[in-house]
Order: sequence, then C-alpha cells, then structure tokens
Amino acid sequence: MLMKSPVNSVGYLLGCFQRFLIFLAFSLFTVASQADERVLDAIKAGDVAAVKSLANEGVDMNAEVKPGWPLIRMAYLMKNPEIMQALIAGGASVDGEWALNETSCGKCHSRKIPGIAEGKEGGVFVPHLAGQHSDYTAKQLRAFISGDRAHHLEGFNLGKSYHESSILIEGLVDPIADYVQSLERFDNSEVIKTANHDAGSAIYSKQCASCHGENGVDTMNSSTPELAGLYSVYTFNTLGLFKDNKRTHNIASSLSEEEMQAVADYISAM
Repeated sequence: MLMKSPVNSVGYLLGCFQRFLIFLAFSLFTVASQADERVLDAIKAGDVAAVKSLANEGVDMNAEVKPGWPLIRMAYLMKNPEIMQALIAGGASVDGEWALNETSCGKCHSRKIPGIAEGKEGGVFVPHLAGQHSDYTAKQLRAFISGDRAHHLEGFNLGKSYHESSILIEGLVDPIADYVQSLERFDNSEVIKTANHDAGSAIYSKQCASCHGENGVDTMNSSTPELAGLYSVYTFNTLGLFKDNKRTHNIASSLSEEEMQAVADYISAM
C-alpha cells in the first residue's frame, strides 16, 4: 500500500487551510451593507476606477466588513496597493499600529515592545522608532518608497518589500510616522558606559550636538532624528554609510573607525 509522505500531507493540509481562510474571509465580507457591497465587489475585482467613483458618490470608505475589519484591511489582504491608495484617497482612515505591523516594519522595529528594536536576532542592526519625530520618519519612509534611500541590508527594498505580503504605499506613511512618534522612547538606563565614553562624548559634542541636541533628543528641528539610545552597531554602520558616501551627509568623512565606534557607543548610552 502506497503511503503519502508526511511532507506532502502537511503541504496538502496547509493548502486546504489557506483556501478555507480565503473562503471564510470572503464569506465574512458579505455581511456588509448593500452600499458597501459595491465597494467589496470593486475591491475583489481590482477595479480602481470603480472604487474612486464610489468614493466620489459619498460611499463610506471606512465601513467595516466585520468588527475590526475595515475595507482597507480587505484591500491589504488582496495585496492591491492601487486599491488601498484609492480607498485612502476616498476617505478611508488607517490605524498606524496596524500599518506598522502589516507592512513588516514591526517585524524588526517592534518585535516585542511597540517601536523598540529587540537587541537579538539582528535587532541591533536596526533603529528604535518609538518617540522618533514623525516628520523625520515620514521623510525616510518616502525615501525608501521612491528608492532614494536604500536599506542597509543588501537586496532589501521597502518600496518592493522582501516580504511578499508586505505593501508600503504613500497612504500608510503618515499614519505609521504619527504612531511611532506617540510611543514611549527606549529606556536605556541600564546601558553600561564603555571605556571610550569620554572620547565619544567629545566627538558627539563637536560633530553631532548642534543638530541632534546635547541629549540626543532635543534636535534642531523635527526633520532631524533623535539619536539617544540607538544601538551602537546600528549607529556605527550608519556612520560608515555616510563615510562611504552611500548616505548624503559628510558628517563622518573625517572620523576614523575608532572615533566612529566611540561616538556610537556614547550615543547608545545617552
């Protein structure tokens, strides 16, 4: 008697489960009101023009297909950024916390504590977002979308994410930026000062403080990032990008690797 391999059986069951979830989702979507069903049909069909037309008619783009499932979430499930943008342009609101996590940003920047990069499994290579100026965060997200800023991980493009289910579009930028600014900043009170602390302090005061603030928080404007508490590895790597002209700032051009390490260690303990 022929037996199916465990791998094939698991794959078959997973496929069935996935089809069931899709069926269940569309079944739940049908509980919306008659007016909303026209939007649902347009979303399912990927008809951007129809969504725009219905929005112009005054159809509510914030309607929920079930509690906690607004239309924008359905469009995200369909992986259709054009439909998502049309919904947002038509008045659909976006929850910043949902957007942060659904776009995969939260996978690195918000692993366990909202907006806080966990210092494990590569987390030290990414910055904390919690408490960061919304203007700065929004500017960086738009640079990622346009391709003007490359991710520090080779091959990683936030505009066309490495994660196949992830979508980052213009309409999600401000909600994400506003949400992370509202979060409580990283508490680094237990960070131990390194032996090069004084050297890093001197470099920071001379090279960084005028823009980023003496405390790394009171920056010159909202387009300048807060630095206090960023992981040393992340700051060192970022300074390296500046030094190699891969980021448009010459702040690190005169710094040696030892000096870059010193200021990075100092910032992590601010």
